[in-house]
Amino acid sequence: MKRAIALLALAGCASYQSSYHRSRSAPSELVWAYHDRFQVTREGKIVAEQRNWDELSGLVACVPRAREWADSAASGDRTGAVLSYTGLAVMLGALAAGTVLIFQDTSNTDQLLLGGGVLLGGVITGGSLAVTGVIKRARADASAIDAVNLYNDERATCLK
Repeated sequence: MKRAIALLALAGCASYQSSYHRSRSAPSELVWAYHDRFQVTREGKIVAEQRNWDELSGLVACVPRAREWADSAASGDRTGAVLSYTGLAVMLGALAAGTVLIFQDTSNTDQLLLGGGVLLGGVITGGSLAVTGVIKRARADASAIDAVNLYNDERATCLK
């Protein structure tokens, strides 16, 4: 019974989608919203969003520290994406190559060991790259949050 309740609770949590938009803000203020991903809005329009922070740098350019954080966010997100997809490709390639080597000649012990080594090495290397990429992208999101917060704190200097 407890397992059934836990499974139902887990299924309910997994299917929930969140959406948040702030109702009021100053005209020059950048506002966070969330609709399946982080979004930066200005006057109700989405101007930058998670997984593509490239536009953020131009939005916060008049606050130098915020621009540095925004540049870091954009760069980190791109690097993280490359690492993640490269890691997945390495794992898939190792899976294919290792499987071919293992099943090509099942009576040859050396070939079985080589196939297993290729498979294991590819999974370890690719997995490390993919995890590094995911972490890099998460840090990029944190940098974007810091950039927007710095801009909003110091945007009064832009108006002078």
